[in-house]
Amino acid sequence: MAIKKKFVVFLILVLVYAIIVLTNVVLDVKIGFDMDDTLIFSSPAFVKADKLAYKFKIKKFSPKYWEMVNGDIENGNIKKVTVSIAILARAFGIDSVIITARPDINTDKIKKYWEWLTDEIYFTDNSEYKSDVLKKHRFICFFGDSDSDITEAMESDVFAIRIQRSPESSYKQDYKPGKFNEFILPLSAY
Repeated sequence: MAIKKKFVVFLILVLVYAIIVLTNVVLDVKIGFDMDDTLIFSSPAFVKADKLAYKFKIKKFSPKYWEMVNGDIENGNIKKVTVSIAILARAFGIDSVIITARPDINTDKIKKYWEWLTDEIYFTDNSEYKSDVLKKHRFICFFGDSDSDITEAMESDVFAIRIQRSPESSYKQDYKPGKFNEFILPLSAY
């Protein structure tokens, strides 16, 4: 009799899971992620590009600079807490989408690097574009590290979740956690 009850409980859990997944797939809900300092600690790639730019007199944030940064995606560390959330969301039929402020220059390696996690990556060097993407689709939340990520989500009526930057991040501007009374994800600096 105990095995029969466990089997019924198992079937109910499978049914609930199936309903959740099908609902999310039919509604086409999405969650969004910024890339730098949110999904990946990318300061090593920027520091390396800064050094090469200085050495070869390449203007910072020029197309040549972005070729170096975007071509060096492996020179960073995945942020385990944030990526785990994206994986869990996919398990429940929710699409994970990356929206980054990087320009669409030499992005093949980035697309290949993240293909296991997402089918959609939006590149822009105009932060207003993030809110445009958030408004066009059914996003239920957006994860980002910077103040501008949080305000873009809030302006789009999307729930904003702050990801903590690593203390070792080379980018210190545009970061005041809690400034907008947003939810700050614990342990997300790693």
